[in-house]
Amino acid sequence: MIELPVGQRYAAVVGRELGVEERAAQRWWRSYEETGEVLIKKSVRNPGRPNNFTKEHKAHVLDLADDDPQVTVCDVAESLTKSFEGFSLTKSAIHKHMNETGGFF
Repeated sequence: MIELPVGQRYAAVVGRELGVEERAAQRWWRSYEETGEVLIKKSVRNPGRPNNFTKEHKAHVLDLADDDPQVTVCDVAESLTKSFEGFSLTKSAIHKHMNETGGFF
């Protein structure tokens, strides 16, 4: 935390320098003066839909890649949809997964 002898009036200036909205900086300062505690708000991030990619799906994709090293994301999506009843995974989700795992499943 920045320990400066500032009041609420100067909190806006400090907020601007730090790239924080002036009103937010003023609210934080007021809260700090009242409670003596620094507000730490835990980020609430929506993680999205849970991953439904199982070990069986991974093995299937690895088999596809073994058979054809030039297999495309479209081919993977189509094969998974045909091979596993009720399974659906978008091409973008497959592509994202490949990027996150370094191209490996």
